[in-house]
Amino acid sequence: MSLKEKYQALTPTEKSFIWIIVVLAILVALRWEYISERVIAGFNFFFNRK
Repeated sequence: MSLKEKYQALTPTEKSFIWIIVVLAILVALRWEYISERVIAGFNFFFNRK
């Protein structure tokens, strides 16, 4: 069973979930620098308190 056949066998809901995941992954990749800076700042705020 090829990937195309597997995709065609999915329900419309499953297909939309796959597309949402793809879009979100692209958006995260585009904003990765900002996201990683904010994650680091958050961890530093909670774990580097003196």
